[in-house]
Amino acid sequence: RKTKTDTEIEMLANLAVAIKKNELGLFYQPIYDQVGKIAWIEALCRWKHDGVEISPAVFIPLSETSDLIHRIWDWGLEQAVKSIRTWQNEGLQAAPISLNFSAVQVEYHKNSGFSYANQIQEICEKHHICPSQIKIELTETSLLNDLLKAKELFDELTALGVALCIDDFGTGFSSLSIIQALPIKYIKIDGSFIKGVPTDSANTAITKGAIAMANELGLEVC
Repeated sequence: RKTKTDTEIEMLANLAVAIKKNELGLFYQPIYDQVGKIAWIEALCRWKHDGVEISPAVFIPLSETSDLIHRIWDWGLEQAVKSIRTWQNEGLQAAPISLNFSAVQVEYHKNSGFSYANQIQEICEKHHICPSQIKIELTETSLLNDLLKAKELFDELTALGVALCIDDFGTGFSSLSIIQALPIKYIKIDGSFIKGVPTDSANTAITKGAIAMANELGLEVC
C-alpha cells in the first residue's frame, strides 16, 4: 500500500470529522422505467468542506484505505432509510434507494464476520421500513476475489429482500463470473458503452449484446 501524501493525510483527518460537522450529504438520483415511473433512486454521497466540493472519486477511494468507509456506510444507510420514512410520512410512494457497496466491506465481512444483513434489518425496523426498500450497488467488482465469501454475504441480504445490482457493468473482466456466482438482479451498463448509441456501431453492438444476455438471464437492465 503506497504511502499517503500530506494532502491525503489532511483530507482523511477532515473526513473523520465531516459527519459530525454535517459536511456530508446524500443526493438522490432517480432511475426511471420505460413508462417514466421512478423504478428506484440512487443515493450519491457528496462532501463540501470549507465551501469546496470534494469529488467522491477522490474521497471515497481514500476512505477505503482507512476505517472511514465503514463510518460513511453506516451514516449513509441511516440517512437513506430515514429519507424513505420521511417520504412515506408525507404520503409519497417512496421508491427503493440504492447504496454503493465497496469491495472493502466484503473483505471486512470476510475478516470480522460482521453481518450487513442484521445491520440493515435493525435500522429498517427502527424506522419501520421494509428492507426491500434498500438495494445495493456493487462497485469495484474486480476486487471481489473471494466470491464464495461474497456469495454468503449477499445471499443473506437477498434473503432479507435486499436486491443486488452490478454497477459499471462491462468494464471489468470479472463481471460475468460475478453474475454466475452472486444473486444479481440488476445490471447497470457502463456509460462508456452507452455513449454514442445508436450512431456508434461498436458501442451499439456491445450494448445490444449486454441487454440480450441480461434478458436471457432474467436480469433487469439500467
